[in-house]
Amino acid sequence: PAAGGGTIMSYCDQNDTLPGINLQNGFGIQPGNLIRNSVAKADLPSNDSVQSGDWVSTTTWACGQIPTVIDDPFINVSHSVQLNTIGNAKSLTIDGTLNLNTTNSILNITNN
Repeated sequence: PAAGGGTIMSYCDQNDTLPGINLQNGFGIQPGNLIRNSVAKADLPSNDSVQSGDWVSTTTWACGQIPTVIDDPFINVSHSVQLNTIGNAKSLTIDGTLNLNTTNSILNITNN
């Protein structure tokens, strides 16, 4: 390992002659890439509307989570969601209603 210590996965703390683990070095390239790829491919819980309300209100969405660029929110058929600010989503399915304030609303769909 480098003089500043090894990565979290290097087990440098197992030997008294080595400098130990430096947490600032992270997991290292190979395990770090595996972790990032696994997270990127993970199926995240759905982010459905649970009632009508404002896009940025935690009471509008399942689990109280306001949609972000990694979410695929779904506006249910009986719900009306109001967007008066900037909203983000990976994708969006609307079976209900999405109301946009024409002067202040921006909805960013990343689709990646």
